[in-house]
Order: sequence, then structure tokens, then C-alpha cells
Amino acid sequence: MHSLRARAAVGCIAMAIPLTLLTHTASAEPPQPTHPATTAQAKVPAARPGSQADDRRSARDKALADALGITVDQLKQARETAASQLLKDAVAHGRLTQDQADRLTAARANGTLRETRAEIRKERRAQRASRR
Repeated sequence: MHSLRARAAVGCIAMAIPLTLLTHTASAEPPQPTHPATTAQAKVPAARPGSQADDRRSARDKALADALGITVDQLKQARETAASQLLKDAVAHGRLTQDQADRLTAARANGTLRETRAEIRKERRAQRASRR
């Protein structure tokens, strides 16, 4: 039963992300024209604790946990378990090295996941290019 709930949580999370993006996009104001040079230099700041993005994430987590009949802590644990299993599978199938999986696990914990993913993508591209 616990495994079924974990799978349901992962499935709901996978479905909730596109819905959240659609809802956010639909309510956003149309983009303002900008100069190409300033657009290339613009950086999107990471969500800060207490920010609107953090509030939306918390509300989404609460609603999802309520719908599944679990606590938010159980939902977070299910996410961690799913992420860990996905990394193990990627290592087992040769898509990632164990070092890369360890770096991604650490990045999830310290909030640098986006940057670490980008570094690993660059490494993999360089490896593929050197094989040619």
C-alpha cells in the first residue's frame, strides 16, 4: 500500500508541474519588449524563502498531500525516494556516472541543482564530442 501511495504521489507531482506552469503562464502579464542585449544578460533570480514562488510551492505541496491523504513530510519523503531511485536507475543504465549522481544528490540538498545539471550536460557533450 505504501508503494502504491508513493507511485501515486510521483504521478500527481508529474501532472501538477505542467498544470502549475499553465496556470502561472495564463495569469502572467504579456512580456514587455526588451533590447536583445539586455535580454541575453538578464538572469532569473532563484526563489528565495518567503517569496511568492516559495508560497505557491508550499500551497501546491499541501494541496497534493491532502489529495493523497498524506502529510507534506510524507510527500517530501516520497519525492526524495523517487529522485534517489531515478538517479540509481540512470547510473545502472549508464546514463550517469556514480560521481555525477552523487553531485546531483548534493546539489538537491544545497540548492544548486540547476547549475549542477548544466555542468553535467556540458561534461556529457564534451565526452560525446571526444568520441567522434
